[in-house]
Amino acid sequence: MAGKVVSMSKVAIIIPIYNVEKYVRKTIESAVNQTEKDIEIILVDDGSRAVSYTHLRAHETLANL
Repeated sequence: MAGKVVSMSKVAIIIPIYNVEKYVRKTIESAVNQTEKDIEIILVDDGSRAVSYTHLRAHETLANL
């Protein structure tokens, strides 16, 4: 297919959050510091007792979301 430009998709990093509150910050930092910079980070909390929505929102600035 000559002449067709293919653009690369953004890389999605999906981080499951379930009773791992003490590891959330380090995990997000690790994802943000990867060599690939065109990323989206998706945090999934499926009913964890330890992590609240407010706590996850506090990490938004860390990941520059």
